[in-house]
Amino acid sequence: MSGAPEIESSVAESFFELLMFEAFRVAKDSVSSEDPEARAQLVKGRIEAMGFDVGYRKIERSASVKLLGRHPLELIKFVCKDLWLSLFQKQADRLQTNHRGMFVLNDGNFHWLKRLGKRRDPSALELSEHILDFACGILRGALTNLGIQSAVYAEIKEIPSCTFTVKVK
Repeated sequence: MSGAPEIESSVAESFFELLMFEAFRVAKDSVSSEDPEARAQLVKGRIEAMGFDVGYRKIERSASVKLLGRHPLELIKFVCKDLWLSLFQKQADRLQTNHRGMFVLNDGNFHWLKRLGKRRDPSALELSEHILDFACGILRGALTNLGIQSAVYAEIKEIPSCTFTVKVK
C-alpha cells in the first residue's frame, strides 16, 4: 500500500479545489448589483474575505509560529516557506524586498493555476482572478494573525506563473 497516502492527498486536494470553486460560484451568485464593475468588486471582496479567514486560521494551527520573532522579513520568510508548503506542496520560488515594507513573492508554477493550463477564454480568466483573490486573502489573513497589517495584490504573468506583492502598512 505504498501509493495510499498519495491517493488520499490527491483526493483531498481535488475535493478542496471543488469546494473552493463552488464557494466562488456562491459568492458570485449572492451579489446583486446592476453595475458590472460594482458587482465584480463585491465578488472580489467576498472571495478575498473567505481567503482572509482561511489564512488567519491556518496560521493559528502552526506550532512553529510561536518560535518566530516579530520582524516582518522573518515572518514573510516563514509564510513563503512553511505556509506556502502546507497550502501548495512547494515553497514560493522567490522573495524580494526593498527593505522598506514592500515584498514580492514569485511563484513560477502556482499550484492552484496549473489546472487552467494555457486557457485564455473569459471563464478561465475570471476563475484565475478568483483564485488569486482567494490567495491574496489567505496571505493577508496569515500576516494579520502574525501582527502585520498589509495590502496584498497579485498579478499573473503567464498561467501558471504569478506574483504576489505585499505592502506592509
